[in-house]
Amino acid sequence: MQFTEGLVVIHPHHGPCTVTQKATRNLKSAPVDYAELSVQQTGMTIMVPIAKAEVGRLPQGEKELLREGSRAVLDEMALAS
Repeated sequence: MQFTEGLVVIHPHHGPCTVTQKATRNLKSAPVDYAELSVQQTGMTIMVPIAKAEVGRLPQGEKELLREGSRAVLDEMALAS
């Protein structure tokens, strides 16, 4: 999966996130590629190792929960602006 800037991904704990950039950091003298994510609900920034990211599909019931959660986040964002 290509983590491009602006891509929306779902983090298992933080929910919908937007990829803000990619970065490489050295871990035990070896380069590790990370995706920097902005959590949509809180605005918090997290870093996720790209090599450990899992790509999958949500079960049907989970998709509806995600839609409801996304609507709620977008509604909150609209009220805040």
